[in-house]
Parts: sequence; C-alpha cells; structure tokens
Amino acid sequence: MNYQHTLVVEPVGYFRAIGRMALRERFGAAFVAGFLYLIVLNLPSDILVNVGGFINDTTTDLYYAYLTGQVEFSALMNKIAPVIIVMSVYSLVVSGALTLGMSILYLRYRRRQEGGTDLIFVGFSNFGRAFMLSLFISIFVFLWSMLFIIPGIIALYRYKLAFFILADNPEIAPLEAIRLSKYLMRGNKAKLFTLNLSFIGWSFLAMFASTLITSPFSVLIGSQSTSGSVFLSIIETAANALAFGYLYMYIGSSEAAFYERAAGLMEPNLPLRLYHDPEA
Repeated sequence: MNYQHTLVVEPVGYFRAIGRMALRERFGAAFVAGFLYLIVLNLPSDILVNVGGFINDTTTDLYYAYLTGQVEFSALMNKIAPVIIVMSVYSLVVSGALTLGMSILYLRYRRRQEGGTDLIFVGFSNFGRAFMLSLFISIFVFLWSMLFIIPGIIALYRYKLAFFILADNPEIAPLEAIRLSKYLMRGNKAKLFTLNLSFIGWSFLAMFASTLITSPFSVLIGSQSTSGSVFLSIIETAANALAFGYLYMYIGSSEAAFYERAAGLMEPNLPLRLYHDPEA
C-alpha cells in the first residue's frame, strides 16, 4: 500500500464524528466486540493472579505499610513480583494478536465493510508479526521512558499507527511497520494525543459506571477466600468490559479515521462533508 504523509489539520471533533458514524448502524455488534476484547485481554490473567493467592489482604496491608514507610520497597516487590510476571507474560502473548484483530475491525467499521466480532481473533492468524510488533513497541517505549515520562509518551504516539499499517499490509515486517508509523506521525503526534484526550470525560463516566456495578458485589462477597476473590475478579472485569467496551470501539474507529487521513488514504473533502453532516 502506498502511503503519503499528510499533516492532519482538521479538528479532533472531525474524527470523533467519523468514528460515531462508523458505529451508528452497528451499535450492538460494536458493544459485543469491545466487551469480548476486554474480557479476553484481562480476565484470564486476573483469575490466575487470584487463584495463585497473589492478591489478598496481606498484599494490601503490605502496600499500605510501604506507603507509610514501615517496610522497604524490596519487601513489597517480593510479594507482588509474581503478579507482575503473570499479567505481563499473558499480556505480551495475546495483546499483539488482539490489537491487530481490533485494528482490522476498526478499519472495517470505518470503511463501511462487513466485520463480525470474530475478527477480534483474526490477528492470531498472523501471530508472529503481531507478537513481534507488540514486543518491539513495548521495548522502544520502555527505553524512551527510562529517560523521562514525556519521551516515553512521545514514543508511544510515534508508533501508534503501526498496527493499522500491519492490518492493511499483513506481510509487512514489524520494524517496517514501525518505521512507516514514525513517518506518518511526523507533526501529527500532538493532534492524535489531543484526540485521545478528548475522550477523557467518557472515560471518567465509564469508570463511575464500573464502580457502581462492582461496589455491591464487593460488599457482599468480600475477598476472604480464594473462590470469593476469583468470583469478585470476574465481576470486576466484566463490569469494566461493560462500561468501557463501546468506548474502546468509539476511540478505535476515530483513530482508524485519523490513520487514513495521516496516510493520505482518505480524501479531505469526504471526511469534511461527513463532519458537517447534521446526522453525524
């Protein structure tokens, strides 16, 4: 696919409008897709952490003891290290393929093409490239973050379009996808950051909804036993997926439109017409 770097000058509301239009006629399917994505991404590692007994009242007490200076950081890390390892390994294995599948789905929605929820898992058919792309991005962002948090954020947005590029070019090498993303994001990183920031109100609302759902179960079930802890973890993960699922699809479809605009794949007069469409 031929890319032509384009400096994105349209307001962020322009991409949000296109994202809404992409989802307007498939609200139910988009909701299910976002829900399943978050469940598959988070639930297995949450269950493993609780079954292993890594998260309990002792862990919580130890954390507060660290905050109040009663124990050393090394003591806290000895307790939570298994949690970090379990969650990191699972995320590393599945996140690349899931992100690729979601990127394909976002583009299908944006382009008004057929796209079932099964596309969430289609990235596993290109597992090697998706895994390596995710791994390279994680390493590069981590290395830049060691300098300071701001270089890490800049690096994160420098590589933001890499999975869309892989979705459109399944045979591309991961490092080439990263190189192309860096090329397309020249001068566009602040605009995409602003687009993501514009969803902060919806994110807070989703967090509030998730808390409302889980609070009664937290009081009733507690976490004194392993079974209670596991069940509560399932409830919390499901509530989070319910609250954030559609929002993830909204953000992703908007980012797909941004990718097409930055790559010169979208005619400028078309999105502007959609943006001013009163039905959008």
